[in-house]
Amino acid sequence: MKEINLVLEGGGVKGIALAGAIGKLNDRGYHVKRVAGASVGAIVAALVAAGKAGDIEDLMLSFPFAEMRSTTRLRAAWSLLARGGKYPLTPLRDWVNAQLDGITFRSLKDDGGGSARAERCYKLVVTVTDITRGELVHLPWDYERLYGLDPDRQLVADAVCASAAFPFFFVPATIEGRVHGGIQQPSGRTTSTLIDGGVLSNFPIEVFQEHDRGKGVESIGIKILPHLPTPPGDRSVVWTPNTHLRPLRLVQQMVGTMVAGRDQARLDLPSVAKRVIPIDTSAASILDFGITRGEKLELFDNGRQATALFLDTWGPSHP
Repeated sequence: MKEINLVLEGGGVKGIALAGAIGKLNDRGYHVKRVAGASVGAIVAALVAAGKAGDIEDLMLSFPFAEMRSTTRLRAAWSLLARGGKYPLTPLRDWVNAQLDGITFRSLKDDGGGSARAERCYKLVVTVTDITRGELVHLPWDYERLYGLDPDRQLVADAVCASAAFPFFFVPATIEGRVHGGIQQPSGRTTSTLIDGGVLSNFPIEVFQEHDRGKGVESIGIKILPHLPTPPGDRSVVWTPNTHLRPLRLVQQMVGTMVAGRDQARLDLPSVAKRVIPIDTSAASILDFGITRGEKLELFDNGRQATALFLDTWGPSHP
């Protein structure tokens, strides 16, 4: 059994390819010790951390994409203006929570991790963007520090769905904490608004570097968004704006570019690039919630093929 850490990039519907990659890693005898992700990468990461790697392809094939946007155009428009997103997170949260059997982060503790920092002894790390504080948040690591909450008591589905709250598409998530800036609040509560972790770090490839330096556990990243600019033939690498209102259209384009390009400089480093599995996901766009079964299977196959190629050539010490 070969142990690795895994980091999964966000990318909406393109994330189906992550399931194919994990299926191939499982076939080759790789055991995922710890896993991190943003957006759809966080969803897949949570399933892997919960011990469902062997079922990941079936789970993602049954993912209820259509339910994510099952509302009228008028209601969606009202929700966008009044709540900051067209569609509620509830269907996504219900599905994720059901697949995870309602677990909290207590179930994902890795007490044998050897970390000097107790808050980091978990099998799962989810990146979330806290727009109230204006910072990148790592859950469950930051529950206590930023919000005064016990990470062991927080639902994994809540963190995962906050990370998947793509701006303007989903209604932002919220979290009620007991501290702000390290200071206990007199009222006992402070509320933060959370959106897609990909806005600040869509591919947190170095998240385990400090913890596992010198421990013999390699971190591999799986990438599903190509570098900018968009290659010919790729279907909407970032969210194609669907409004004719120029100000909102510019904001949508800006967010999409941030998600796709934020981590690009780091990925150009040879030391990082050699640990990344790039997958061709041009068969689908990020928000193609009407994706066909055939397109899903193509993404699965591309994920498996890219992972097989990577493992066949991944250095002399990694058969």
